Amino acid sequence: MKTISLNAAIFKEALVQEKQLDKTERSITSYVSAKSIDRDNDIVIPEGIDLVNYKKNPVVLFNHDWRIPAIGTSLWQKADSKGLLAKTKFGSTPFADDIFTLHIEDILRAWSISFYPKKWIFDEDKKLTTFTESELLEYSSVNIPANPDALNEAKRMVKSVEALTLIEKTNLDVSIQLQIKEIENVVKELQSAFAELKEAKELDVINDLEKMENRIKKMEKVLETNLVENIKKNFDKSGEILAGIDVKALVSGNITRAKENIN
Repeated sequence: MKTISLNAAIFKEALVQEKQLDKTERSITSYVSAKSIDRDNDIVIPEGIDLVNYKKNPVVLFNHDWRIPAIGTSLWQKADSKGLLAKTKFGSTPFADDIFTLHIEDILRAWSISFYPKKWIFDEDKKLTTFTESELLEYSSVNIPANPDALNEAKRMVKSVEALTLIEKTNLDVSIQLQIKEIENVVKELQSAFAELKEAKELDVINDLEKMENRIKKMEKVLETNLVENIKKNFDKSGEILAGIDVKALVSGNITRAKENIN
């Protein structure tokens, strides 16, 4: 049985295939939620989305983040057989203008809703959760792509500090993942040699085994510190842009995923 909290917001992303852009009005009409099974094996029934409270303050965010400026307002929302269709009018702030530009250039193309679940059905055989009734909290433009060419193109287009920070954070995260991947390979090689030595019984081999085990443990301890320092040297070229990015948190998150891959 899948446990779902009634007090916690759930996020569902929709990759946009169809959208209408109006540069004069500074608006985009697109599906912000799709009636399809997502990567979490969930589906949201669009006709069951309650919009009453949302219409009182139809804010549109970026990445569901209330800490950064809203990018616009939702002029209307309509549920149909494909999903939840909405028209977003972008604001005139530098950040909103940057996000609108990235949508125009097709660098950004995804949207996501956050909602409170009200009623749902769980299919035990298919492990599928169908949210039949829910309440919309907000919807957001999401996902700066982790593609080096797209990141460089996006960085060339934007002007606001907020947008530059988002792009630099994505770029930083990609670099961390690449560096950790290299370290993963080294650790896996050591573990392979370690496994071979484990089968041997001679005393000198056992001593080598202990040395190797200590070496692996030492590598794990210095991994995070070395990565943080190395990445800061390579990427902290603009203190203003990277000042708001918690480099250590980014590294820690990626190291956790790397350890899962190694184990």
